[in-house]
Amino acid sequence: VGLAPESAADQAKANQLVADAGDITGEVFGGKPAERLNKWLEYLAGNLREDGYFLESGLSYADFAVAPLLKVIAGKQSKGNLEGVVVPELLLKWGERMAKLDAVAELNGTGVPILPDSML
Repeated sequence: VGLAPESAADQAKANQLVADAGDITGEVFGGKPAERLNKWLEYLAGNLREDGYFLESGLSYADFAVAPLLKVIAGKQSKGNLEGVVVPELLLKWGERMAKLDAVAELNGTGVPILPDSML
């Protein structure tokens, strides 16, 4: 489907970002302090390129691996959780861009929540 990067450098970076997204998600659910989560989010924002994606090759599976994390954070914050966690503006704008992609918009339009309320 064209979401795998072609260069070895981008492949390595994509794999790292996917692993990082898993680590951050684990820390969100593990109740880690806001300071630690904010450092992770700043790290992610710092990996975004000027073209708005994580990799030189453009939109990739790494973008799709990170995107659900923002929905989880927003959902948890809507329930009064994750006090003090601040998603950097650059990452928020990237999330808005991702939400406009046809596949993501279609999924979001189904009304199926990212998680059950009991997990938020």
